[in-house]
Amino acid sequence: MKVKIVTYLFVIILVLSIFLAVYSSWLFAMGFHNLDLGQNIEKLNFAYGTNFTDVVNSGATATGLELYHLGSEQMHKAFFLFGMAVFLIGFSLSKLVKID
Repeated sequence: MKVKIVTYLFVIILVLSIFLAVYSSWLFAMGFHNLDLGQNIEKLNFAYGTNFTDVVNSGATATGLELYHLGSEQMHKAFFLFGMAVFLIGFSLSKLVKID
């Protein structure tokens, strides 16, 4: 009975860590998008002397520099989360192989 509980626990850790890996890849893609968009807005503002901004989900505006920093933070978090997900996947798989 105790082995079944431990097995279910490691299966749950495995499934959650796979979801964490998928979320981190989505976060990396959003970070890259914001990084690229911020850089392009800054280039347009510099080239044409304008003041373009982007409207984010909450209705607030963000400048190109703010988007660039937001994107780089998102990409840093995504690298950390993906590393953690890979570690958890390997840990849970190694424990599942030892149990069976």
